[in-house]
Amino acid sequence: MLVLLLVAYGAWWLAAQFTGDTIPGNPLVAFGFRRYRALWTPLATVFTVIAESALVGIAVLALVRRLRRSEIDKRATTIADHRELSEVTGRSALEKAKRLRPGVDMTEPGAIGLMVGTTVPGDAPILQSYEDTMVVVAGPRTGKTAGQAIPSVLDAPGPVIATSNKSDLRDHTRGARELIPGSRVWESDLQGVTGEAHQNFWWNPLGNITSLKDARRLASRFIAAEKIDGARVDGYFDGGAAELLAIYFLAAAIAEGDIMHAYAWLSDEANDFARKLLAASGHTIAATKLRTAQGLYPKQRDGLYDVARRNLNVLTDPDYARTVLPQRRRRIAGDDTDLAEWSPTHSLPEFDPQAFVVSRDTLYAMSMEGADAATALVTTLVGRIFDEALKVARVSPGRRLAVPLLPALDEAANVCPLPELPKWYSHFGSQGIVCQTYVQSPAQAIQVWGRRGGSRCSRPPTSTTTAAVSKTPTTSGKYRKPSGLSTCLAGRRPTIRTALPTPRAGAARQPCPFPCWPSSPKTAPSS
Repeated sequence: MLVLLLVAYGAWWLAAQFTGDTIPGNPLVAFGFRRYRALWTPLATVFTVIAESALVGIAVLALVRRLRRSEIDKRATTIADHRELSEVTGRSALEKAKRLRPGVDMTEPGAIGLMVGTTVPGDAPILQSYEDTMVVVAGPRTGKTAGQAIPSVLDAPGPVIATSNKSDLRDHTRGARELIPGSRVWESDLQGVTGEAHQNFWWNPLGNITSLKDARRLASRFIAAEKIDGARVDGYFDGGAAELLAIYFLAAAIAEGDIMHAYAWLSDEANDFARKLLAASGHTIAATKLRTAQGLYPKQRDGLYDVARRNLNVLTDPDYARTVLPQRRRRIAGDDTDLAEWSPTHSLPEFDPQAFVVSRDTLYAMSMEGADAATALVTTLVGRIFDEALKVARVSPGRRLAVPLLPALDEAANVCPLPELPKWYSHFGSQGIVCQTYVQSPAQAIQVWGRRGGSRCSRPPTSTTTAAVSKTPTTSGKYRKPSGLSTCLAGRRPTIRTALPTPRAGAARQPCPFPCWPSSPKTAPSS
């Protein structure tokens, strides 16, 4: 009521400026004395109606907006606005981009950083800089692919790794990525996620193995990908099998063979050809270890070898094995195993992970859960690219990639469970590897990478973390004052919406249509 009286007094005062009437300076006095009420004019009535109608309209509009507010906007009072953010928005983001990428035209799409969304308070754009890594914690059907992964892949200035267990990320970005001058699209879809099983290249998993430590790294990735949920871990057999696997990888690599040579020698516990190769090439310790394993009590030895072979189950499918074999296999003198003469020919080009890192190419690697999962091959391939990226970064100016590498690891826990990934997050960004890892919940990350690794993945220490709708209670309530992102569509590109608190940016995504790429690409046949 007091507000309405003050508005009426203001209208009366304004009318008096036109009529020349005198009204008291105190509105309570003005409305309290009959002689002043007599001075009320029709013009004052008009001004009062206009002013109070506007006031009522504003109140109704505010009420309607309040009723329509989403859970996102209700959090606006508890999250940071753009003035409290640094290096991810505004001029500070631009200055950081100029420092990280000198000489680059900052008006180009994606030049400053990859769009994450806009803040709820202030409507300011939030960017993932080319020194940041990001984890997206988002449950199924929250639009994380359409809202974050697709725009990031489209705007990425350099090479892109895109993994998924569905075809949407590939369908909505492949056409645009193919238009990049001088670039090439590589695609691995051994389970027919896009409609037809295919892979348009082959690659050599043993290509960078020169020592036992290199071989151990490859073995650990096969083991992580083939790990059975809920299976009991046996310290003796699992640890021994991992070392055995690495030794056979090393033997095949020094003989300039392929991974199927290692598989063939591993399949015969009594075959000492690999041991002789190791001893002749100076790898005496590895040869001694292999002799020890082969000399174990038969039941113990068989168990150890069986566990090791189980991690290479993916290679028992000829179509899968062909993708990690050269166009013509090398015949190693003295090798008399059953697979020594096996040579499945093909005409696929070789994928060079090191060349990929310094290109603007795109790799789509897809795998689905199940008995026929290609997860082990996807995991080892992505891991190999990361190995090469780190090598290139360390000898590049500033110890970082000249053009950033974007790994968009959608459904990472299911498709690409790299054991080193949580640890890499602490330094990937500083070397120009702007990784985006998508997990459904912190619990899923813990299941795959363990409690410590899962915690790093769901809340990396120096990274921009983006969280979307996830029903896991531990997702929220951990952070002091997060930022939030608003919901809107900018042209054909969506910006991101916030749902849960995050350290620097949060997002819940809503799908929007994109031009699709046909589900039957013109790629070389897999055989």
